[in-house]
Amino acid sequence: MNCWIRKAPMRSAMRIVILLMLITTLSCATNRLSAPASKVRLLATEEMEDCKAKCEFLSHVTGQSSSLSSSSAYHNSLTDLMENASRIGATHLFVNLGENAILRGEAYRCAYCVRPDGRADVSLCEGANATDPHACQVQGGIWMPIARDRASCEAKGGVWILSDDISRLPDELAPTKKKTGK
Repeated sequence: MNCWIRKAPMRSAMRIVILLMLITTLSCATNRLSAPASKVRLLATEEMEDCKAKCEFLSHVTGQSSSLSSSSAYHNSLTDLMENASRIGATHLFVNLGENAILRGEAYRCAYCVRPDGRADVSLCEGANATDPHACQVQGGIWMPIARDRASCEAKGGVWILSDDISRLPDELAPTKKKTGK
């Protein structure tokens, strides 16, 4: 009986140590990127001007982690952020706000369609001289929008190009900015 009393505290101490080791291991675990998310390129601040001018803004995205370790939390949040960006078709991501457990960013698609003649695909009016869909229709033309994804590009006979280097994207792909009354 006396022996059992001495072993009981030792067993509970061992259980506590094992439990603490398990919690530490699980809280420090980091997530791995999927293949699509690993292709999302992180943007530097210096690249944002070109990106905003030549790429299509898709959405604001967030990434979060429940890890207790700050370095693991940042890594897992960034992984989640890149996974979320890849799910909506982003090729580039700018991480702009957040802290370890929650990160926020802007997702962009920096890709374009090259027409069969070798030039970048642009929106145009076929059969009339117009620069917007409504004017094209009024003049009896057919509006041909720019291909914004691989399927619509290939349907037009083009080749879909993903660009790693934003500065090398053709200027004609810059989205048209709506004019304000200022």
